[in-house]
Amino acid sequence: MPTAHPCVYVATLGGQPQIVTLALDRLLAQGEPITEAIIVHLSPAEPRYGRALRRVADEFRGECYAGQRIRFRPLVVSVGPQAASDLRADRAVTSALDTLQTLIRQLKATDAQIHLCISGGRRLLGMLALSAAMLYFDRSDMIWHLSSSDKIRARTAEGSLMHLPDHADAQLVRVPVEPWGHLFPALRTQRDPDFSSAISRRRRDVDAPDQARCQQVYEKLTERQREVLQLLVAGVTVQEISARLCIVISTVHAHKKQIFAESAISWELPFDARADARWLRKKFLAFFDARSKPLA
Repeated sequence: MPTAHPCVYVATLGGQPQIVTLALDRLLAQGEPITEAIIVHLSPAEPRYGRALRRVADEFRGECYAGQRIRFRPLVVSVGPQAASDLRADRAVTSALDTLQTLIRQLKATDAQIHLCISGGRRLLGMLALSAAMLYFDRSDMIWHLSSSDKIRARTAEGSLMHLPDHADAQLVRVPVEPWGHLFPALRTQRDPDFSSAISRRRRDVDAPDQARCQQVYEKLTERQREVLQLLVAGVTVQEISARLCIVISTVHAHKKQIFAESAISWELPFDARADARWLRKKFLAFFDARSKPLA
């Protein structure tokens, strides 16, 4: 007899624990054979998040929920060794996305069907969960939003009411999406350990032609012209370059003209195209970063 695919409920959690249970109740009422509930949350050391997490955990005592065998698994977003208390810093946001992508990728490796509720917690956490789902979900997986009236939200706030069976003012709404990863399987790369590594690799892949052109231009310039280019890319003005390099402004302009001419050849720009310092910065900033040279 073939083994049934796992059916897993994944929900984001903030300070409103009832969102987790109200959505789960409705999935179970639809007949979804859920065997595990994974709750993604920020640091329980934050009083509001801690209370909400405990309130949800109480609903799964003995790995039983509403008379059904459902395993409860909390999953905290961590930044290094510390649980993230908020998503205000880039590092915390990246860690949250890494957490969600790793979770969903691992679940799909077991052929699990996933029901994802993105209504709980910080709005950004739900957006990150949606982003991860778009990469790894297939057409068997579903994304849900819990829609409720102001009256219901007031009545259930802060977990004061965790269950509200068959109420017309609290309904699950399916979010219709076509996952990118399902359409383009090559996007589901397995060789990057985390999201940051994947982004870095993809940027390198995309930027490789520009890097080659930058190198081509750089090799054709004199040492002084290279210095001018580096300072222009750093956002230094012509007047400041003149002062720093102890050359007259007209000489700076002459170097700029030569840099633009070589760039036009390498990028095969139209004859009437106008390259400026902003264009140079866009093209050469990553090139100088890769060379590990100070820009200013």
